[in-house]
Amino acid sequence: MKLNSAPTLAVLLAGTAQAFNFRKPPQPNKVDGFDWSNPFSSKAMSSFKSACESRANFNAFEYTLHDLMEAPPNGLKPWGQGLKKVFADREYPGGWAGMDPHLHNRNLLLMDYDKLPLLVREWIEEEERTDGAGKALFAVFDRPKQEEDEVESVVEFPPADKIDRSQDEHRVAIFAPGALYGILPLWAAETGECKDIFSDLGKYKTAPEDDSVVAWVLHTQPEEKKIEFDIKANALKAKVVQGKEEKTASKEEETASKEEETASKEQKTASKEEL
Repeated sequence: MKLNSAPTLAVLLAGTAQAFNFRKPPQPNKVDGFDWSNPFSSKAMSSFKSACESRANFNAFEYTLHDLMEAPPNGLKPWGQGLKKVFADREYPGGWAGMDPHLHNRNLLLMDYDKLPLLVREWIEEEERTDGAGKALFAVFDRPKQEEDEVESVVEFPPADKIDRSQDEHRVAIFAPGALYGILPLWAAETGECKDIFSDLGKYKTAPEDDSVVAWVLHTQPEEKKIEFDIKANALKAKVVQGKEEKTASKEEETASKEEETASKEQKTASKEEL
């Protein structure tokens, strides 16, 4: 997943001054390096058939950086200082469909950590442990013990065989919508019969290909900060292969039919000669 060269989130979270300067704010645009687009609206999809499909639905809270210092459920105040730290070196990965509203209109999602699919949690944890490319795309925090408490550090994950899943229900994940796109199949993998296919991100492509996986996400507009988003993932096979087989079979049937017709004529001719 490519990263853009936009200002880091740390700059955005540093304060409110830049949001109230006299410069005209930049127009929303797609972040640099965001290659994902809706594959299901592509004309290329007509050349493929679905070998396996999964869908999944999730609930989340959606905030903008304007809400950073508001108390829950209206904002992210308990984790505000922690977000400044975790996103310090992470470029903003984009909002929905990679769009960047800029400044304090940039949005973040909040979810209960235990509501993320297990495959997604395992991916996040491995990226954090290994300083992978996905490190700090998802900030995982403990919930504050008291309403007024602030949580300034993300969870540090032990080795995979030492993870205590009973703690997941006491944690939250905070992330930009753009962080979803690089691992969309993982979000849908556990809801159907395609888990093994969708767990292999090596098959996940930005555009339809034979023997590939494509995915996309649709979302509702926030109502009192609450949203829903739906993820669809498909494993694809090229129709053209089957088409060639059908065409070959059709030709063989046509040839066989002509041979039968010829044989029938020969039999009739022979019968006439016998008479």
